[in-house]
Amino acid sequence: MVKIAAAGKSGYLGTNSPEATAKERPQAKVTFDYDFYISEHEVTQEEYQSLMDKTVRDANPWNVGSSLPAINVTLYDAFLYANARSVREGMDTAYSYTGLQFDSAGNCIHMESLVFHPEVEAYRLPTEAEWIFVASNGWNV
Repeated sequence: MVKIAAAGKSGYLGTNSPEATAKERPQAKVTFDYDFYISEHEVTQEEYQSLMDKTVRDANPWNVGSSLPAINVTLYDAFLYANARSVREGMDTAYSYTGLQFDSAGNCIHMESLVFHPEVEAYRLPTEAEWIFVASNGWNV
C-alpha cells in the first residue's frame, strides 16, 4: 500500500471535448480534503484465492499461485475481498450488508442493504476520483 498525500490537491474527472460521449462531459474538478492509501498493483489470483472461502475458490478454478490479476470477479466479490483482507489484518470492515446472493458460478451478484463506511480504517476500493488522480500523476503524488 502506498500513502497518497492528496489533501489540498485537485484532479479532474471527465472532459470538455465535444467528441466525448455525454456521460463523459462536462469535466469536473475534484479537490481532496484527505490523504488515502492505494495498492501499487492489482489483486492477484493468489491473493484473492488466499482469502476467499472454499465455495468461491472452487467456483473460480484459477491456477493457484498465479501472480496474474484476479479475473471473473464482480464488484460485490471485490467488496467481500476487501472486507476479508481487513479482517485478516485486524481492521474493521468498510462494507456492511444484511444478505448475499450468488450466481451459479459462485460470484456474488447482490448485497442486500449494502452500506459503505468511509469513516473506518479498512481496505476498500478506490473511488474513481482517487484512481484517476493517482494514474494521472504517474504515482508521483
